[in-house]
Amino acid sequence: MATVLIIDDQASIRSFLRLVLEAEGHEITEAGDGREGLASYQRAPADLVIADIRMPEMNGLDLILALTRCFL
Repeated sequence: MATVLIIDDQASIRSFLRLVLEAEGHEITEAGDGREGLASYQRAPADLVIADIRMPEMNGLDLILALTRCFL
């Protein structure tokens, strides 16, 4: 199955998504904000990233731009 990185500042959202996705057999990694999520992705790239748009430190749009630079 896929590896999924969940990036959201709300622990309850991350927990819910983890519960649902692990039940389907996916491997989950979590991060509480955009900077932490970017660092996590750089250490171990995921097949799929699910990110909140409104987060402290680095919002989701800036995170997506930074992640796309990982592929350039």
